[in-house]
Amino acid sequence: MIDANEDIVNLGEQFVAPKGFELEYAVSTTYNLDLNALLLLPLAAFSDSELDDIAETGQIEKFRMLHKSKGKFKFYCQRGKTDVVSRNSKFYPFVDQYIHEIILEDGKRSFHPKVTVIRFSKIDDKKEFFYRIIISSKNLSLSRNRELGFVSEGRLEGKPTRNSSLTEFLLYLNSKASQSEQIPLNFINGLEKVR
Repeated sequence: MIDANEDIVNLGEQFVAPKGFELEYAVSTTYNLDLNALLLLPLAAFSDSELDDIAETGQIEKFRMLHKSKGKFKFYCQRGKTDVVSRNSKFYPFVDQYIHEIILEDGKRSFHPKVTVIRFSKIDDKKEFFYRIIISSKNLSLSRNRELGFVSEGRLEGKPTRNSSLTEFLLYLNSKASQSEQIPLNFINGLEKVR
């Protein structure tokens, strides 16, 4: 059972790679998506400083981090639920490419999962990697609501595991995107062998 006092998840912190690793690829789903919140995730993933210091990071350094993030993220949300921001930012074009809006086939239901799957690879050995899976309660926004969740990490086992529901979900997301915008199959296939 989730404990409201103990199981608090900061999604930004989950995108930070452990020492010696770097974020290789990430997929995240939400109902509605705030561009300002989305912008923080690639910055968190590729920042050399603490998350609290990102706001003070200079523009050139932010551009460097966003350039490193190119092609490493996919964010899925309900169609029409990408929040329009009140002020324009020169950084939004970097993250706009990561957004994919989903509409369910019958048009009567909402796309509402809040699941994130991240793969980290070892900096000096790209064949060594692990996955982090986050199931959270909050949409991708800057609201100050408490975010409850579950975080799990696992490495490849070499034999298939019981992750078929999650891999089927990622393949479903691929069916909603053009071939050039799909989640890489090696990301999905690797997940099938993670315990």
